[in-house]
Amino acid sequence: MISNNEKRIFQGKADEYIEYLQQSLVQPLWAYDDITVRHICTSIFKNDAIVRLKVTNPLGENLFEENKQGYTELMERTGSVTREGRLLGTIEMALTPRRYQEMTRYLFSASLLTILAALTVVVGVTHMILKSFLGRPLQYLLERIDRIANGYYGYDPKTYKQVEIESIISKFNEMAMKIEARENSLAALNVRLRAEILEREAFRAGTAGGAPASL
Repeated sequence: MISNNEKRIFQGKADEYIEYLQQSLVQPLWAYDDITVRHICTSIFKNDAIVRLKVTNPLGENLFEENKQGYTELMERTGSVTREGRLLGTIEMALTPRRYQEMTRYLFSASLLTILAALTVVVGVTHMILKSFLGRPLQYLLERIDRIANGYYGYDPKTYKQVEIESIISKFNEMAMKIEARENSLAALNVRLRAEILEREAFRAGTAGGAPASL
């Protein structure tokens, strides 16, 4: 099937073929030059879109007639060749949109392949850029996470040119320092609690040792 837009374009091309023959055949038909008529018709009939062409004189006699077999969905056009109001001949033409459709599909496929190739290049270049600019910083962040998970919370002075990466690293350092401060606070609290427990146990033991024996 041919779309409405394609049909409109193809109809315009068909009209151009008819107009070309109407103008080209005026002089040879006026001069009864059948050889030139056949030469012009043979030349235009080589066009892939034209599958049937017939030219007759005012008496209905064939001056040219050719057909190409095996085509459907034909678009037919007719026209008259005149000069000074006198009918010199009649043109009957049938065209097929098959070749036009094949060319349209080819151009579409070529355009699609071009777009896919361009996208592939863009993706490849983007991947290289991301790997170049973000590969090492991301690897560093993963290593930093591992160190924090293993209990190393020390401030890391390493910096990067990328503002976004530098901001993330700064946040990681702040988080690590806060975790370290909390752990130190918990450790100190545990030491105080242990000292209080030992002090109470010692007090209880001293109190128990100095009590009078029961009668």
